[in-house]
Amino acid sequence: MQGLSLEIGACTIPFIVGVVIGATAFGVLMLVLLPVLRHRRRPRLSWGFAAIMASFALLAAGIIGAYLLLASALLWFLAGELTGLFVCWAVLAWSILTHRWGPNGTEGKGRVV
Repeated sequence: MQGLSLEIGACTIPFIVGVVIGATAFGVLMLVLLPVLRHRRRPRLSWGFAAIMASFALLAAGIIGAYLLLASALLWFLAGELTGLFVCWAVLAWSILTHRWGPNGTEGKGRVV
């Protein structure tokens, strides 16, 4: 039993670092998406693709860094990275579906635009 708890503790740090990297990669996308949702900027395909490429570059850099620093914990890092990214995507989807995004933030909960 002791070995199991030691193993779980050793994988916690790579998982948490992966979650932080995944959430940061999503933050890059939100820098472009949030002004569009608040109707402060028109949607532009080039800005969207640039944000997606920057996000994927950050995710790839995290994977390469995790492999070079501690290859044995790469799977835990990947699991954390995907968890951070997908949890942020789910929160964004929930936010868009349950709130009306207007010029002043969220207005009229539950209303479809």
